[in-house]
Amino acid sequence: MKLKGLFYLFAVAAIGFMVAAGCEPTNPVVAPQITNITFTECNKNLLKSADGTTDRVDVEFTNAGVNITHYGLEVNCAFDTVLVTQNLQNGVLNITEQGEPNNANCICHTDVSYSINGISKNNVDSIIINGEVVWRANEPTEQITKIHFSITGGRMGDINGRMLNISADSLWFWAGNIYDSAIPCNIEMQTSSSLWAQIVNTCNISILKKVQSGNATAPVDGIDDMFTITTNKGEYNVLNGYGDAYEQLSGFFNQIYTLVKDLSMQQFCCRLDQITDDYSARFLSIPIDAFFASIKDANYTDQQKIQSFVDWLNIQDCIVDAQIICVSCITTLPAQSEISITFLKNGQQVTKILDIIMYDIPHFSGMHD
Repeated sequence: MKLKGLFYLFAVAAIGFMVAAGCEPTNPVVAPQITNITFTECNKNLLKSADGTTDRVDVEFTNAGVNITHYGLEVNCAFDTVLVTQNLQNGVLNITEQGEPNNANCICHTDVSYSINGISKNNVDSIIINGEVVWRANEPTEQITKIHFSITGGRMGDINGRMLNISADSLWFWAGNIYDSAIPCNIEMQTSSSLWAQIVNTCNISILKKVQSGNATAPVDGIDDMFTITTNKGEYNVLNGYGDAYEQLSGFFNQIYTLVKDLSMQQFCCRLDQITDDYSARFLSIPIDAFFASIKDANYTDQQKIQSFVDWLNIQDCIVDAQIICVSCITTLPAQSEISITFLKNGQQVTKILDIIMYDIPHFSGMHD
């Protein structure tokens, strides 16, 4: 009987121990929570957001979870809050963002930021916001790999063009008449890492996607510029770009325009050496007009513009001497200036006169004895 009682007590104690052990508290699983939702005021410009970017999502994983900033979220003009929900399932973090209330007959844009705590990067394969994939694990960011730029146009079919191909490794530049390839003044060189970085760092690809193209004008004696920007994920073509997004990328486009002007100026001695008659002399307009375009913002007087041009001529390897004959002395409309240049041709010194027509940005008019 005693043995039976001891066994009973031992069994009760064992059960009690197991129950106690089974009830020991463990760390509970915390469901992801959305915190710190902030947003900017209604912005009715369809392309610009508070920081000058648009339609971009920044994703940053931290030890606590993930921080998300969505630039340019489209909302109703009446909104006074942004509702955010999330659901993580099978590695896909699905997020919805919606402005509330939704009772006005117009739209605007806002930049919304928030955190989702309790999510590990290791458990997320992709993030979808309002039905669009904005992030994938281990996916390379979109980067520019090559840029092609061309500009063509002219009056009465006299079409002078520029073409530039540039990548991180190489640069190729051509300028001239697209119907006349007899002047071999192409420039081919290696692209410096600093130049490439300077160009691509000014191009926000998410804004590039918003740039609008205009109509072609070269068929009616206008000028067309065409950009083809190739990335590791696709290609973007812009013809005569315009609009707010184009303005936001003005730093990028101006980098290309400036490079084209610099390369055009480098062709001066080659152009001068190739001159055989009045027809081929007109190609001097490419480097000369590029020079005057490069100083257009200097607010120079006509005298200063011509003096600056002569100073530039005198540092060219092919020029023996350049001097001003007169400024705005030829009574055309607009007036023209004359510059004397002496250069070597077939081992002989040759002296010619350059005519410069004095528009606000002067242009090469011709060359004669």
